[in-house]
Amino acid sequence: GRKPVMLGGVITAVIGTCVVAATGDYWIVLAGAFLFGLGWSGVNVAATVLLSDTTPPEARGRAVGTNDSLASAAHLSMPILGGILAQAFGIQSAAFAAAVFAMIPALFLMRVVETSPGRFPQSPYPAHDPA
Repeated sequence: GRKPVMLGGVITAVIGTCVVAATGDYWIVLAGAFLFGLGWSGVNVAATVLLSDTTPPEARGRAVGTNDSLASAAHLSMPILGGILAQAFGIQSAAFAAAVFAMIPALFLMRVVETSPGRFPQSPYPAHDPA
C-alpha cells in the first residue's frame, strides 16, 4: 500500500536528517542527505498516487496541484528558516528542527484510511473500472 511507503519514507528522511545533524564529516553528511532524498522521494511519489487514487477525476488536478504547491512552498521557505536557525544556534539545530518538521506529516498519515484505487471515500462518484 501507499501508507507504508509514505511512513517508511518519513522515517528514512528523519534518520537522514539526524545523521546530518550528528556530524560535520563530509561523507557522513552526504550519506545523510542521500537518505533524506530517498525518504522524500518515497513520500512524494506515494502521496501523489494516494491522492490520485482517492480523489474523484474531476477534482484530481486541483488536489495534486494543491499538494505540489504546498510542497514547493516548503522547499522555498525551509532553507530560509534553516539559515536563520543555523546562524543563531548552529547547523545542528537546523537539522534537528528539520527532523521534527519531517515527523509532522507522519502524525497526519496515521489517520489516513487507505482505500482501493478508484474508490473515492464519501464520494457520490462511482469507482472507475478500466475493464
